[in-house]
Amino acid sequence: MKEVLSAESIIVNLASKIELKWVAGSEDPKRPLHEVNVSEHATLIGHLNLIHNNIIQVIGTTECDYLQSLDEDFRNSTLTQLFTNNTVAII
Repeated sequence: MKEVLSAESIIVNLASKIELKWVAGSEDPKRPLHEVNVSEHATLIGHLNLIHNNIIQVIGTTECDYLQSLDEDFRNSTLTQLFTNNTVAII
């Protein structure tokens, strides 16, 4: 089964579970971000994971603390991986 992910669909589905704030893209909330075959992905959303990359990466306080604890070169490498893999959205 295919599902189209949009910023709006993410906000609507997660708003009651976690606090979300628009940072970018609010001018076109229905614009498709990605079409995904749900049966091919064990998880679509999850906390920072670069080995089993989630389509939607969640960066919370723990993940921010971890990233801040890395030396600058490794942190930059990690963030480059995060933004260049198959990540569609970061929350």
